[in-house]
Amino acid sequence: MRRLTAILGVLCVSILAAGHDAPALGQTPSSPPVPPRQSGQQSDAAAQERQAAAFYRAGQIAQARAIWETLAAQGHPRALYNLASLYLAGAGGLPRDRDRAIALLRRAAAAGEPMAAYRLALLLLDAKTASEKDRLEGLRLLTRAASAGLPAAQYRLALAYWDGELLARDPVAAYLWMARAARKLPLARTALQRIESAMSPGERQRAQARLTEEETRARPSDSGTGFMLQIVALRDRAAVAAFWRRMQEQAGDLVADLTPRILAGGTPERPLYRLQIGPLPSRRAAEHRCAALKSAGFDCLLVKSDSRQ
Repeated sequence: MRRLTAILGVLCVSILAAGHDAPALGQTPSSPPVPPRQSGQQSDAAAQERQAAAFYRAGQIAQARAIWETLAAQGHPRALYNLASLYLAGAGGLPRDRDRAIALLRRAAAAGEPMAAYRLALLLLDAKTASEKDRLEGLRLLTRAASAGLPAAQYRLALAYWDGELLARDPVAAYLWMARAARKLPLARTALQRIESAMSPGERQRAQARLTEEETRARPSDSGTGFMLQIVALRDRAAVAAFWRRMQEQAGDLVADLTPRILAGGTPERPLYRLQIGPLPSRRAAEHRCAALKSAGFDCLLVKSDSRQ
């Protein structure tokens, strides 16, 4: 059977290369979370992250780099990742330096940055002279990033299981990882259709049964479990809606998979509108997402998904 990458052609290559030269301006952390800092330090770091992101979007990469270097020296995972991206691209006044980039990516991945784990995995796995040690480390990092919910990593891991070059071939595992990626990645939906059509009836039945079981376990509304993140409480509903739009602009990758709801409370004389976003399937997932949002400068509070408080 032809490899899936050959079937899909250039489409499969595009997702592996997408975003490789662009720093991540906000990512969801993997386990373990970054150790908490004092609130004043965290607020200051978040403000610097936002300033660096604004510089980068404006094309002022050297100014963004200066901020990321300061934060990277303090161990901030996203700054480490962004600085590594500049070294890989030779941008922002920095030379191309693969070794330096890999060292920074290793620090960022160890601190819980899934995009760093994914990027480092690709560097290790795609190297023409990759050693067996590099391949094993790359697969471990790729699995970590995929398990953290990064669609591009899920896509790449699915290909590895399907083609059977990096891992023992497992069509069912390939289907499951591609289905997870397809929830957010349009390209993965095309790949999922190709995988499904090439599977045997027995493989397809086993894969779909496992996917149904997984989705049932993760559905918060079925069991009353799951968590929302309460973000802000304001007197004006329009202000809450505007706040949500600002979150989407400044931390879109952290909230793209979450649904907002605005809850009305208070009294007619003193109304209060709360913004909650979610749901997230577990306390751990909610805590990790909340930590990422706080790193991006947004406060949050965990509430049960069926709570109206």
